[in-house]
Amino acid sequence: MKNLANLLRKADISPRERIVTLVKNDVYKEKNGKGILTDSEIYSLSKGWKPKNSYEVDEYNKYYEASRLEATMKLDAQMFAYRSENLLLRSHLLFSHIKYTATIVEQSLGIILDKHIQREEVMDFVVKNTYMDYKNLIHVVTFNNLPKDIRDDLLILDDCVAHDNKYLEDEVFIYEVFKNSKTISAENKEVLINHIYSCMYHDRFRKIKNGSEKDGFLPSCFFAELPAEEILQKWAEYAHVFFEENDTNHLLDKLEEYAKETNQTTEFIIKNTLSKWIDDGLFISEHIPLFFSSYHNTWNGNTKLTHKKIFTKWYEELQKTKNRIEKMLSDGELVIEQYNKYLLGSDEKIQILTGKSLYMCKRDIDFVKEYKEQLAIVLPLARAYLFIKKYNKPLDNHETLKSFYELSKIFSDLFDVDMTDIYSNFLNSFEREITLLNQSVAISLDYFNEFLYTKNNRKYTLAIKEDNFLFTIEGTADKVADIIIENYKQELRKMRFMV
Repeated sequence: MKNLANLLRKADISPRERIVTLVKNDVYKEKNGKGILTDSEIYSLSKGWKPKNSYEVDEYNKYYEASRLEATMKLDAQMFAYRSENLLLRSHLLFSHIKYTATIVEQSLGIILDKHIQREEVMDFVVKNTYMDYKNLIHVVTFNNLPKDIRDDLLILDDCVAHDNKYLEDEVFIYEVFKNSKTISAENKEVLINHIYSCMYHDRFRKIKNGSEKDGFLPSCFFAELPAEEILQKWAEYAHVFFEENDTNHLLDKLEEYAKETNQTTEFIIKNTLSKWIDDGLFISEHIPLFFSSYHNTWNGNTKLTHKKIFTKWYEELQKTKNRIEKMLSDGELVIEQYNKYLLGSDEKIQILTGKSLYMCKRDIDFVKEYKEQLAIVLPLARAYLFIKKYNKPLDNHETLKSFYELSKIFSDLFDVDMTDIYSNFLNSFEREITLLNQSVAISLDYFNEFLYTKNNRKYTLAIKEDNFLFTIEGTADKVADIIIENYKQELRKMRFMV
């Protein structure tokens, strides 16, 4: 700030400088509880001053009115922020009243009356934001179309197989790269190695841990019957590296040390290990895949058919399922899209059957019928979200508070002092409340998923686009600032402080 004593001793202080000095004093007082100017200095700058001509009168009035406008804007921003936060606090109650029980449909009608959010609007939103995972649907349809004795044997092989496609998807992958032969082409070998590595290493986990390359490894995961930890142990065996038994962290530390010493990446080392191991008999004499196995024994007991016969039955039915659904896709009865599913800090691209195509499908088949039946479970959550979006307007209110903050920058430039702090505080406080509201939504989504996967009693579960049920402040789509912002902009334009 300029030296106020020297400024006041000047013989000629412009009208603008007088108002700027008074505004700076108010800002300082606001932040520190006490101003820099004395009452007599304030009087000298304002009432004790006599303008020389009409130009000075106009200039003084122009900046004086601008200072009054900012003071009024500050009060409006404060009242708007308090009112908006109060609405968000009430919004939490809507989600807390959603209980996922057998009477979910009846309860949903009492949460928010149809006169506020029409059922057609809710249903349209739900259909647009629900789907079925294409790969998993193919898997579950295949499983349910098999004879009971085959299903029973598959459950002995993997007790999660009725709803989890990972194990058999891996087995199919191995089968298709080996092409039912005990030799593998160089090209397919590279494909297999890259695929196995992608199962055991995820860079998003490294980012979550904010660690080095070794922090992206998932030693507890499996590829078919092959544990990722055993791949790490095989590297240690080939490299003649000692590690403490049953200590995976020590093993990963050793891997990282070895990579630094040999000037290699851990990815290169592990892929080379897999290449050598495949040459030495991996999937031929060790960790034999189902289609090569003539055995009946598993960790969970003995299967009736040999592993190879079970896999053959599975693979044949899998192709039939794919063909049937591909036919529905080609006929336009179903629509498939790519969806970026947010998972553990990053997007994962998956293929989905759209909710709209499932809802419009006229086929009398189980997964279509069950999709439509499950829509009622999503209605309460969607109704609460749409009510809050329409009447409590968290995103629009955020846009308004952000606009107040942006306008405060104009006043800051005008009076040569930072006047944004209080507006920034309003905005930051409101953003924290939106974060808390999203946490309430996330908790409700957890309850929804728990109900869907544990008490739903259906073979085919829908999924929802959870990010579309959250109030995301990034971007500008569908956000409209309150009319009060345009009113302030018009006043600034009249004063010619804004274009």
